[in-house]
Amino acid sequence: MNGRPRFAKVTHNSLTVKWNRPKYPFPVPSHYDVYLRKASDSEPMVCLTTEDGACTLTITNLPMNTEFVARVRACCETEQGPLGDESRVITTKNLAYKVKDESTERPHVLPSLLPVYDVPCHVERNEELKTCTIEIGMKSNSQIVSTFGSF
Repeated sequence: MNGRPRFAKVTHNSLTVKWNRPKYPFPVPSHYDVYLRKASDSEPMVCLTTEDGACTLTITNLPMNTEFVARVRACCETEQGPLGDESRVITTKNLAYKVKDESTERPHVLPSLLPVYDVPCHVERNEELKTCTIEIGMKSNSQIVSTFGSF
């Protein structure tokens, strides 16, 4: 392989691995094997295979705030190339990024203002105790609440 694989897009539960196509004298690869593991693990890497000769693969359903490393191998119909160098460590995003990804940015009235988001949350009010509990993030009965009234 030509250089280390790199990470193009990282979210709270996915990442996209990119790499350079091998140069001559190798034949054009029919597919690639992408190996991924947690950076802290000594376990063997999990192997994922691309469906075509594309030099990118998005991996989903990963745990939040976890460090990963990747390696890539070019493959032809009849043979496999050598395993490439290991990538630098990349960390999936944390819960704050997940909440931001699930939020909706409001249009700006004035261009100089900071962005404002409507954040998914769950609100429970107790009239008897005069309390209000707000859980930020998705819940089974979630709603978007942009302003909070007072009791």
